[in-house]
Amino acid sequence: MIFLQLVFGALLFVPVMSSASGRHSLWVMASYISGPTPFPEFTFILMLDDIQVGYSDSKTDQVMRVSSGGEKEGDLGLDMEAVNIRQRFFYGMSTRLTLAKEQMNLTASGVHIQQRLGGCEVLDGQPALIMFRDAVNSQDADSVQYNLTHFTYARGNSPVFQWDAIRQTYEQMVITNLAPGKLNIRDFLRSGDLVRSGDFRRGVFNK
Repeated sequence: MIFLQLVFGALLFVPVMSSASGRHSLWVMASYISGPTPFPEFTFILMLDDIQVGYSDSKTDQVMRVSSGGEKEGDLGLDMEAVNIRQRFFYGMSTRLTLAKEQMNLTASGVHIQQRLGGCEVLDGQPALIMFRDAVNSQDADSVQYNLTHFTYARGNSPVFQWDAIRQTYEQMVITNLAPGKLNIRDFLRSGDLVRSGDFRRGVFNK
């Protein structure tokens, strides 16, 4: 059952993660699981243009680089800001899942999953687009899209996570101070090494 929940939850994010010519993206996909399972409590995957390049879970404090064969090959060497993003994902998702279990009367001893997709997409000639999307137990919870000029909040099927106007205003202020300028995402994704398929990952690791 836990495997099916992970698969169906991941399918919620597939339409958002597609890439095309002239489009480049940097994504984090994370899962937080409560209850007895053989899986790590927290899993954090870093994807560049839909290709996995980094991995971390609750058993390690490092974000590991991933080779073309899927092997983990040591610390990816991210700066402190990126490490802090991983920590915010962990604590934010664990808090949200605890709230969901309380308000939705979910069994404390059962297995429950909180999943989150967050990232930035650059399409040639357009402002960078930041997106976040959450799911709880394979049900779409809510999502945010922001591109410097527009902020869109979409409510999902769960009433637990629906933001009021004050919360939406606060989150918009927080997101405004994020990626496009501060993380230099446009320059990072458009660098020559990244768009050449042969040197794709090397460009990431040398940054």
